[in-house]
Amino acid sequence: MSHGEWVVSAITLAYVLVSILTFLAVKRQADIAERQVNASEQQFKVFLEGQRPHIAATAHCNPKQTLADRDAPRVEIAVRNKGLTPAYDFDYESWIEVISGPFQDFSDAADYFKSEDRFVVYPNNPLILNIPLRKGITEQQLTDLRLLRAQTCLRIRVEYRDAFSPGRRWYANFGFEVLPTGLGFLPKYNDAGEAARMAE
Repeated sequence: MSHGEWVVSAITLAYVLVSILTFLAVKRQADIAERQVNASEQQFKVFLEGQRPHIAATAHCNPKQTLADRDAPRVEIAVRNKGLTPAYDFDYESWIEVISGPFQDFSDAADYFKSEDRFVVYPNNPLILNIPLRKGITEQQLTDLRLLRAQTCLRIRVEYRDAFSPGRRWYANFGFEVLPTGLGFLPKYNDAGEAARMAE
């Protein structure tokens, strides 16, 4: 091989090495850019989740006292949107029942209600739900409740949509029992998530 051929071979080898190094540098930059895009997507999801409606439920008034009201035995629940945006098309279902023994589930005798209208729940404005025992409460049931031989259990299931997820509805479930000092949680019916996709 002549001196000129060695020079051409060396230059070609240098070009090949520069091309390989350039390819590796571009690939590394592409990997970094992909990680940055993924991190940005995660940050956006976290931001969006912080903006969504978050529904919470607590006792309004003393449930033990409102339950003992002979004219209108009931439990009042304050439902609040703790998120930063409104919960649209909000509706709810409720179950309430005086149960003897440990709670398993609601029976067919439970007082069930489903709201017919949908409305908007704005952030930090409480919505007071009145969950009545429409059949009333007997003197024996009141005695059993006072002596802790029975318990009043209730469930509220809400559904709503947010401004960020067209075609989707979300739900939140709240299961409570009336205790002498307020409300306790039932072993089931305390969850939240996507309810259903609506027809678009």
